[in-house]
Amino acid sequence: MNKVIDNFLDPDYLELLQMVIPKLDYKLHASIENYTFLGSSGHPFPNCDSLYLLEKKVCEIADCKAIRAYVNLNPSGENHAGNFHVDDGEITALFMPMPWNHRLYGGSFKFEDGEEIEYIENRLILFDAKRAHRAMPHTFKGFRYTIAYKMIKNIS
Repeated sequence: MNKVIDNFLDPDYLELLQMVIPKLDYKLHASIENYTFLGSSGHPFPNCDSLYLLEKKVCEIADCKAIRAYVNLNPSGENHAGNFHVDDGEITALFMPMPWNHRLYGGSFKFEDGEEIEYIENRLILFDAKRAHRAMPHTFKGFRYTIAYKMIKNIS
């Protein structure tokens, strides 16, 4: 399963998220041999009811239940790109909330089999959590944010 949905959120809600996301509390999320990035701390989004509406919409479209969620904050540079890995759960949703110029900054999302998906504002990617993937490095002088949901399928 691999699904890309552009223009996922309405513009007003997206604008609210773009204001909230940089203000979350971030802590070191991973440090794996020259690789570091930060993730939102708390369970899953402290003091941020505005992110629960996004979770509800993601879960509805994927027919899943979120078991874990966080916002990734990636600084620029090769040392802040990801390593190929798989996720817990069955389905991973990755939402790209911020304005971005892929041609200038790079920073795409890549699967180990070579498929690459550009970071585009308001894009949602749904994929099999066991499919190896990583974040590619970017050159933007600020941060690249993504919102990740680890999910399990609803049982009917």
